Amino acid sequence: MMDEDGTEWSDGGTTLDRSVHDPAAGDSTGTAVALAVGRAKDVPPTELPQLESALDTDALDRLTASLATRSDEQSRISFRYAGVAVSISGTGEIVVRDIESA
Repeated sequence: MMDEDGTEWSDGGTTLDRSVHDPAAGDSTGTAVALAVGRAKDVPPTELPQLESALDTDALDRLTASLATRSDEQSRISFRYAGVAVSISGTGEIVVRDIESA
């Protein structure tokens, strides 16, 4: 993977949290990401930076809903947030990894 500035990074690193999110269940993907990152960092989600400051959460919801219709494990959305790497697969799996060791 590459950042917008061309810096390459991978899904490597230590897995800190793994969960599954079903966008059809009604909770927003942003909420699921905040909960997963909070667990990974051992802090309440309310102590994390606003996810909206890192990305468009409405767009994230639309993207994950679109991926869910395919149930494709190869399709994923990846981004950095609050000092960790977050990856969301087409199956709804949210993986939070430590980017310091990646």
